Amino acid sequence: MEVYYHEVRALLALVLPSALSTYCYFAVSITELSVMGHLGVDELAAVAYAQLCLDLSTLVFMQGFNGGMNSLCSQAFGAKNYHLVGEYTLLTSLLLTVACAPMALLWWNLDRLLLTAGVAEHVAFLEDSVPLAAGELLENAQLTVLTLFAAKIGELQLGTHNAMMELFFFATSPLYAVIGGSVTRMGNHLGAGQPPYAIVAARICGVCIATLTVVNSVVIVSTRRHLGRIFSDDPAVTTAFSQVCSLAALAYTVLSFFCYALAVLQAQARPMPLALGMVAGAWLVG
Repeated sequence: MEVYYHEVRALLALVLPSALSTYCYFAVSITELSVMGHLGVDELAAVAYAQLCLDLSTLVFMQGFNGGMNSLCSQAFGAKNYHLVGEYTLLTSLLLTVACAPMALLWWNLDRLLLTAGVAEHVAFLEDSVPLAAGELLENAQLTVLTLFAAKIGELQLGTHNAMMELFFFATSPLYAVIGGSVTRMGNHLGAGQPPYAIVAARICGVCIATLTVVNSVVIVSTRRHLGRIFSDDPAVTTAFSQVCSLAALAYTVLSFFCYALAVLQAQARPMPLALGMVAGAWLVG
């Protein structure tokens, strides 16, 4: 039992600062969505288009590289191979620097690309003035497709969809922190040749993920009639937001299994099963 207590303390030391920083990260996007959304539906749609681009481009590179560095460096640190930790860190920094060039080019020309794609000129212009910072991993391609479908329905639906996604990511911030901290702990134990301790860390990770998903689901469902007012005063937006909240709560149930599998596979540095799981979860199940 003492092993579990020690592991919980070590995990909390990693999770709490990470959860706080992730909350702040998504709070910036929610604040901008809220401010622009209260100006009008067009402004909310403009932010949604900006989010569409940044979500797809940013962390397809960023979180993928950082996740790989986390698992590999954790194992190397557990094996006390500190030179290898430095090599992994420098290599990740180099790859991220190279990836920034095409992303900067994409963002610079985003308004022209949107106008070419047929987006209303006033929405494309507004988008160019709203820099956001948010993103997700490989499954974001599927979320981007859903955003495009919402855009085909109308600007109101597009804005509502992306506002709900940002709130969803904000509420999921502790899950991201638990996954990152658990990957570090499990990777350390595996690198040190202590699989039983890695199993203990995996069990604690599973309990934390299950608890957080249940709490988030209950909060979203119980406050669904009021959450839309954060982003807009338009009755159509708040009504649509209320309808989407029920689906978001259901998604958390499925997300708990995915997050647990993600943490365990990433800690073992098994990229192929992880990639296959993301494709199956995001595109087939999603």
